[in-house]
Amino acid sequence: MKRKMVEADLYTDMWVNCQHCKLPGALWYHQRTAYVDETMNWVALCAPCREDNDGYWDDQWAAYYADCL
Repeated sequence: MKRKMVEADLYTDMWVNCQHCKLPGALWYHQRTAYVDETMNWVALCAPCREDNDGYWDDQWAAYYADCL
C-alpha cells in the first residue's frame, strides 16, 4: 500500500532544480490544486515560477467558481 505523502517528506531534498525553468534553487511547496492524488499537489519551483504558478491557479479557480454560480 502506498504511503500518503506529507509535507515533511518533500523537505528532505530542499534545494532542487525548478520543474519549470530547470534552474537550481527551487523549493517544494503545495500548489493551489486539489488533486485526489496528494503527490500531484506538490511541485518544486523557484520564486518567480512559483508566482506565475500561483497566478495561473488563482485564475483557474476563479473561472471554475464563476461557472458554478
